[in-house]
Amino acid sequence: MNMQKTEAVLAATLAIIAVFLLGGISSTLFPSETLPTAQPSLSTVPSSILGSLEPLLPANNSSLHQIVGDFSLNSTSSNSSIYSYAPVGGLAYLTVSMAEPVDIITIESNGAINSTTAPIQQNGNVYKLTGDLTNQTLIINQSNTVIDGAGHSLQGYNNGFAYALENFDLQDVHNVTIKNFNISASWQGIWIQNCSNIVIENNSLSNINTGIDVNSANNTVISDNTFNNMSSGVLFSSWYGFGPSVNNNISYNNITDATTGIQMNFANSNVVTNNIIVNSYDPIFAGDNSTVAQNILINGIDAVSISSNNKIYGNSIFNFSESGLLLSGTNSAIYQNTIANCRNAVFISGSSDAYPLGNNTLYENNFVNNSQSLLLLGNGSLSVNYWDNGKEGNYWSSYNGTEVNGDGIGDTPYVLGGNNTDRYPLTHPYAAAVSQPTAIVDYSTGQLFFTLAIITAAAGALASFCLYVKFRAPTKPQTSVDTE
Repeated sequence: MNMQKTEAVLAATLAIIAVFLLGGISSTLFPSETLPTAQPSLSTVPSSILGSLEPLLPANNSSLHQIVGDFSLNSTSSNSSIYSYAPVGGLAYLTVSMAEPVDIITIESNGAINSTTAPIQQNGNVYKLTGDLTNQTLIINQSNTVIDGAGHSLQGYNNGFAYALENFDLQDVHNVTIKNFNISASWQGIWIQNCSNIVIENNSLSNINTGIDVNSANNTVISDNTFNNMSSGVLFSSWYGFGPSVNNNISYNNITDATTGIQMNFANSNVVTNNIIVNSYDPIFAGDNSTVAQNILINGIDAVSISSNNKIYGNSIFNFSESGLLLSGTNSAIYQNTIANCRNAVFISGSSDAYPLGNNTLYENNFVNNSQSLLLLGNGSLSVNYWDNGKEGNYWSSYNGTEVNGDGIGDTPYVLGGNNTDRYPLTHPYAAAVSQPTAIVDYSTGQLFFTLAIITAAAGALASFCLYVKFRAPTKPQTSVDTE
């Protein structure tokens, strides 16, 4: 009986081992592969991203679109100090003659709140609004603090041409987060001076002169905010002798109807990515050594103004009355952008030889349906730029050269003007290719598993068959012996 149990256990063990080893078959026949993240086509903007903005996009192969909005500087008052963009048939966004201070609520450096009636709930270093604040400025003097608006409003006032001075004031603090506020009606929504590691996220800012004004702040993150109806969305300024802002990140913001979008005039080594900016006189000014990538810019005058040592890639730029790219510096890499329906695809301008200009490299960009490919002004005509990476240049819808060998490169260069020639113009729009999946699979190990699985499964099947024959097959009855 013990022998029968041993044989049964052996057969079951072989069967279990066979099941596990058969997993090797999947390694051989169905290798597991991790697909790379698909890159969006650079020739169009996904409607899922733009939503209601999709009608603003240019149609394929359409003629130059009428720029939406009247971008002439205008004012409704001779006393006004701010001139701003106004849409067709609309009012000036902001005409301000003075900014006035309002009542102040302060979170002191020791964490105390100077008001006993303010609707602010404190839990350690986290401060959460329980109601709206009107005609008041929040001054944050405590570092390592989170200020959560919880969807409530921090509203100033607009009395004719006079606005409240500011909604938020942060000076000389570090590691402060401001989130979930509705901020409106002020000269400055959030004023940041001489700070570091400030996070501004998930806020709505509207009807403000400058949404976020940054005066010398490093490692600031401005993300997932909406800006509407203002002179400047995000402005990196320089006041009172402070140095430039460095290493800041501005990403995933929506900015609409702002005279300027993101201006890094006094900032460098920053990252500006995945923002959507619509109806802006000058959406992005890139400070030196900065990255501007994967932004969607629609309607304005000059889309991206580029200084020196920048990386500009993956942006979708549509409908600009002057230029898609305005180059006024050196040594920038500009690639895989789509610039469509602009007066000038690229505008290179410099005022004098005192400011170096040129040595920029542009390749794998799509320049579609622009009135002029390149405009050179001032000493821009003397600048030397490179319009390919040594193998591929750019796609120009205005290029009429031939291509006979099927490599996608025009047979003749595309002469742009001055010292600027695309030597390898693309004959089809560039789209970021999705690499074929490369699976890291040990096929020899999978084949070994497969072989062992077959042998073990066969042995288990044979053992099971033998047991079946031994215990289930009918046996011949014993014949009794007559002892008589």
